[in-house]
Amino acid sequence: RGEELASYTQKLMEETGIKNIVWERELMVDPKHQGQGLGTNLRETFLLHLSCRFPDGVLILTRMKEDNYATLRIAEKLQYQDTGIRIESSVFKGQFHQYWYKISH
Repeated sequence: RGEELASYTQKLMEETGIKNIVWERELMVDPKHQGQGLGTNLRETFLLHLSCRFPDGVLILTRMKEDNYATLRIAEKLQYQDTGIRIESSVFKGQFHQYWYKISH
């Protein structure tokens, strides 16, 4: 996803001693079922699975559209951290993604 994100991730892994990394591709809930806590439940289940799979810790990276406020709120609620890295979509000009991470144990 680019040199800036690669450098950020490498530094974070060195600082924390984390050796495993997972890319969380997307969190999607059918619009008919949004607002019922399903997105939060999906992400919590994902985090639980990773903590069992990687008991020594794992760095989770993800990206979110900067205007997807519901997904951003879920990430904040579950203590994901904003990297401060913002990259324009290669498909949709003028649309930006924010890159976030979480260290799970």
